Amino acid sequence: MSGLFYILLFWLIGNALSILTGGYVSGNIIGMILLFAALCMRWVKAETVRPAAKFLLGAMALFFVPYGVGLMDSYRVILDNLWAIVISGIVSTIVVLLVTGQTFQSLNRRSRLRRIRHLRETAPNAPDQNRPQTMIRTFIDSYMFLLTLTVGLYCLGCAVYRRLRVPLLHPVLLTFVAVIVFLSAAGIDYPRYKQATSALDFALGMSVVALGYLLYEQVEQLRGSLLPVGVATLAGCVTGVLSVVYIAMAFGAGREILTSIAPKSVTVPIAVSVSGPLGGIVPITSVVVFCVGIFGSIFGEWILRRCGVRDAEARGFALGAAAHGIGTARAIEIGAVEGALSGLAMALMGLATALLMPLMERYLY
Repeated sequence: MSGLFYILLFWLIGNALSILTGGYVSGNIIGMILLFAALCMRWVKAETVRPAAKFLLGAMALFFVPYGVGLMDSYRVILDNLWAIVISGIVSTIVVLLVTGQTFQSLNRRSRLRRIRHLRETAPNAPDQNRPQTMIRTFIDSYMFLLTLTVGLYCLGCAVYRRLRVPLLHPVLLTFVAVIVFLSAAGIDYPRYKQATSALDFALGMSVVALGYLLYEQVEQLRGSLLPVGVATLAGCVTGVLSVVYIAMAFGAGREILTSIAPKSVTVPIAVSVSGPLGGIVPITSVVVFCVGIFGSIFGEWILRRCGVRDAEARGFALGAAAHGIGTARAIEIGAVEGALSGLAMALMGLATALLMPLMERYLY
């Protein structure tokens, strides 16, 4: 319980600082940074936060299902900008893969064998007929039913994914589709569903703060690699945001769409925390981020190899930077070295994008 308290406390402090700074960065992002700093300075013990953080991070994918279901209200916007979103997303993902991979590989020469050895040792492996109908309708419309349905469909999706291991059958995408089909068939509107699943939205805010613990876990990987990690993260962040924005602008996409797809290379909780306050459409952000992750996990390694990125650390870092959590899952399947660097890249790219995207949105597009 104390771990949960610390996460809530840093989120509360982050919200206060966000208000004082005019909302430049959302409160949960600031809370994540504060938690990371407190862990590094030993103000908070890692073992105190670990159980709550592990639970929130493990269930994180479930928490943003309600955002994806919001597509039932905004799908027309996507159809109107379909080519801009698809082409800019694919091209920009390839750009981020190559920029981060080549940058990391070119800078990561010294002590490479020693670090790889360290990573391999430490990686985590007859009555009235209307009454029954009314009762059924009331039951289906209830908040408890809609929340239970969402969690149940997500668990079913996880079981299907574990059995088949097909990236296109990712449990969150399956849950998006299944819930949207159910709500449309049952005539339930999205605002009611969103209110029914508000507990998941609250948990998502806590899970963003818990990412500070994930970042703390990756500190060991920074030793001896500060230059390639720092330069590759900065290059990946800037090229990832600006490339997708400028390509989509060339196809005539409006500012709302640009802001929605700009954080497409970072994990969904951070992406929605960044795009929402800046005026983006959060359901579009969540779906685009997932599609980018699936594309990167399927084609990322092949693209990197074809373009001469053969260093294991560089490949792992590029997958995490371009395809966030889904890319990291693929990197872990490739090897311990790739998985460790991919997790580091995912955390750092999220942090860099959260801090830099408001500036890029204001001055560069």
